[in-house]
This record gives sequence, C-alpha cells and structure tokens, in this order.
Amino acid sequence: MMHLAEHGVLGEVDRFDATSVLAERIDKLPLVNRELNVMSRIAARGLLDVRVARSLENLLKRSRRAAPFFALKARLEGSTLRRLNPQPLR
Repeated sequence: MMHLAEHGVLGEVDRFDATSVLAERIDKLPLVNRELNVMSRIAARGLLDVRVARSLENLLKRSRRAAPFFALKARLEGSTLRRLNPQPLR
C-alpha cells in the first residue's frame, strides 16, 4: 500500500481505501519491526501525501524507540534455545 500511495495510484486499486484512510491505518499501528528499513526508505524519498508522510514518520519514531527491546528479546530467545538444546562438543 505504501508503494502505491507513494506513486499516487492507491485510489485506483479497488482493494484499497483512499490515501486519507491509509494515514488513519498507519496511526493505528503500534510499530513495525521487519519493515522498518523499507518504510524508512519510502519516507526518505518524500513522495508521499503530507498526511501519510506525517503518520509514517510518527510510526517510524515509535518503531525506533522499540528497536532495542526487539534486539534484547532476540538475544534472550537465542540464549534460551542454546540452553535447551546445547550443541554437542566436537
């Protein structure tokens, strides 16, 4: 949806709502994790509608604040998996 909005054709696709609804949808998202890099690049290009761009920037700020927690979670999950399934000595 972001790529379609970026190129101004979101309203032409029957499955998706107008750009104003996209901004509302973005505002409802708590954060993005895996899509953070892609969304950052889309925002940096500056081709989005002003309202969508503002919503996306706010989403990226929320996501960047949460990024350290995802890194900690991944480290903790990895150490737990290693404890539960230790690798044999070679």
